[in-house]
Amino acid sequence: MTDEVQERFPQFSSEKPSEELYLAFCHSASIAIDCDMCGRTHFVSGNEADYDEGEYQKLLENKTTNPDKYIEHNDVDSIRWFRLGDDQIVFDCPCGFAAYFENIMINYRNSIIKYLKAKSDANLANAKDFAKKITELPEYDGQGTS
Repeated sequence: MTDEVQERFPQFSSEKPSEELYLAFCHSASIAIDCDMCGRTHFVSGNEADYDEGEYQKLLENKTTNPDKYIEHNDVDSIRWFRLGDDQIVFDCPCGFAAYFENIMINYRNSIIKYLKAKSDANLANAKDFAKKITELPEYDGQGTS
């Protein structure tokens, strides 16, 4: 990656994300998708009929003038991606955000587990308190009165 490309497109990780991350998070695939983490547009080569009229030709033109932003995939039928909050993350994007995200989860797994347990315990306590309050209500007779 040239310095110019690196300035224009952030790189979060040079590692590849694992298939385990893909299986857990990637439930979407598209023939064309933007990576919201770096702004690149990924698209699948091939059948122009899969695209809206003129869309594929426009992507090819854009790739010619801006090859670092428009990435053509000729080895897959669809681009794998997942949503993280409001952001679309392209699984195999050169920016490496998927691997970066995976490394955060791995590196902070003990804190994440501790947080999830505490959150679960608090939710359970709230649910038990709510259930207790419900059982203390007078019987409902089905007639709009108690």
